[in-house]
Amino acid sequence: MEGYSEKGKVSTSVVMDVNCNEDDKITRLDSILVQLYIWVKITLCMAVTVVTLVGCAFTIYIFITAMLHAGDSQPVPYDHNTQPGETTTTYLTDSTEGALEVTKSPANDHPRLISADSESLKSVLETIRRQNQSLLALECRPTPRKEKAVSLLSPKDRILDKDFFPKDISIEKCDDVYSYCGVGKSVCVPARNNTGKKAVTFWYYEGEETVIETRAFESDSDCECQ
Repeated sequence: MEGYSEKGKVSTSVVMDVNCNEDDKITRLDSILVQLYIWVKITLCMAVTVVTLVGCAFTIYIFITAMLHAGDSQPVPYDHNTQPGETTTTYLTDSTEGALEVTKSPANDHPRLISADSESLKSVLETIRRQNQSLLALECRPTPRKEKAVSLLSPKDRILDKDFFPKDISIEKCDDVYSYCGVGKSVCVPARNNTGKKAVTFWYYEGEETVIETRAFESDSDCECQ
């Protein structure tokens, strides 16, 4: 009986050892699978991040390239002397036969035109000449402009209580917006000896009578570039 008991103990111990080994193998396999899953997940995240960064960099490059190309294009100035119904188109491109080439002079910002087609060059130069003449014709001189009479009358003026006429009057002013003093920082302003006055006649009805009154307002008589 004792010999049988010892034999049974040995058999039970062997079975337990086999089960333990199998459990250890399964545990190690599970651990390896978990680590492999973590590494795969990390690799995918890194790949997505790299692709996103590359996409952003490519988008920024395309945007900067488009902005640079847009800045290189120069608009063709509109000729204000063109008659209604007449359309003038000038193509300014790189050096091609018969086309105009526009370069910048190092001394100033005025364009210097070089062309193999003398007729095209002559037409463009004539347009530029007319533009300059129109600009110079503005000069620096008193410019008539419309003013509201109520804004020029004294607040205590008694005709403000009347239905007087005219409501709008013309006053000459040195207006730099409508003047030209050439290239530079000078502007058109009233001259030092400017003592202009302009008399304006107003009228209104009082009963059956027409009342006429005159007021004098400051008006620029001379202008100068400063």
